[in-house]
Amino acid sequence: MVWTLFLVTLLDDQIITKKSKMKKINIFLAIILMFIMSISSQQAKAQQGVSVSFQSFYDNLSPYGTWISYPQYGYVWQPHVSRGFHPYRTSGHWVWSPEYEWIWVSDYEWGWAPFHYGRWHYDSYYGWLWIPDYEWAPAWVVWRGGGDYYGWAPMDAGISIGFSFGNYSPPYDTGVLYHVVILLHQPFIIIM
Repeated sequence: MVWTLFLVTLLDDQIITKKSKMKKINIFLAIILMFIMSISSQQAKAQQGVSVSFQSFYDNLSPYGTWISYPQYGYVWQPHVSRGFHPYRTSGHWVWSPEYEWIWVSDYEWGWAPFHYGRWHYDSYYGWLWIPDYEWAPAWVVWRGGGDYYGWAPMDAGISIGFSFGNYSPPYDTGVLYHVVILLHQPFIIIM
């Protein structure tokens, strides 16, 4: 209503000078531009709390991969990616957010779903498979650190989080190197 009132006032006012007309038009255009920018910035934010369905995953991911009926998990998705694909390592980067801490930002068009909903599973025949789930997270990974290094690995389906003390190294029974190690002193992008 405020926008309409402002526009009607702007159009009906015939007594004002050209200079003040231009000023009002510029203000009006600035308000419209700010409104458009606020809409586009809201779309770029993480979608925590947004309800998703299997059908939305199926419809949006089908052009980028194949759905497979997998005995252990039901329908899983295999992305059409290059041979060296590794979840949370290829075609994306970590960004610090005060709200979510470390969040994975994927460069893939389909990255909104598999890196924030569900888990990744490695199969020796199929390669990396994504198992859909409906809970959002900044990334479904486990973190390890030591000295000046940090590493992370995709969290497989069925893994739960717990606490332990002492030196423990998880088994690597699939033969795939899961953890990617980075220097602690490496620069990161920070969102304020």
